[in-house]
Amino acid sequence: MNRMQQRLLRTIAGLCALTLLEPVYGIDLIRRYEYYRINPQSAELIEESMVEASPIVINQRNDRHYAASYAYTIDFRNSVEYERDGRQCNVIVHHPKLEGVVKMPKLDRREIYSSEVMKAFDELNHSLTEHELEHERIVYVAYNNLRLELINHAPFNGCGEANQFVEMRLNAVEKQVAEANRAFDCREYGHASGFSECRHPGMVAKESPYQCSGKLLKFHGESICIEDQ
Repeated sequence: MNRMQQRLLRTIAGLCALTLLEPVYGIDLIRRYEYYRINPQSAELIEESMVEASPIVINQRNDRHYAASYAYTIDFRNSVEYERDGRQCNVIVHHPKLEGVVKMPKLDRREIYSSEVMKAFDELNHSLTEHELEHERIVYVAYNNLRLELINHAPFNGCGEANQFVEMRLNAVEKQVAEANRAFDCREYGHASGFSECRHPGMVAKESPYQCSGKLLKFHGESICIEDQ
């Protein structure tokens, strides 16, 4: 059996094992929710109550509190393996783990509120959740695209060269993800709120560079973009 056949068998075996575990495509997605409690006096005061009670401060240079947030870690570097093939080197990426925390408001003692307050809160909470999960989607698609780029890259002239390329692309993607998330926030509410960081030329309501060009599949009830392998 030649080297190409061996790699094909490993790929098939990996796909079979993946199918048995979860319908995850390339990156393992883990999401956890954390809540802070609010006590609005009326439906009209829900947003104000969120801002007053929220412990979420994204930028320590200002005292701006946010109603919700998404933060993540991804062990992409630890998932990369370099495989020597004579004088050449191939990059293998073993299912990076994307772990995210969504911080959200929650009505304190929900049963004491009127149906009007609960309805208004649920509608706003749904919008906040959709917004934060879009941040997750931006991160997921960006790193999955990087994974596909690396595993489909032509062999490198040595594993040192391969490692340099991986680090260069990973650093670039980290910056692009941060920029895409800032641009998304500016487009959603930052411009309307007059945030100074949204006046930067690069933050002018641009679309995320991570639009899905593959197919959307359901994973844990969410739509996940799967680029062509």
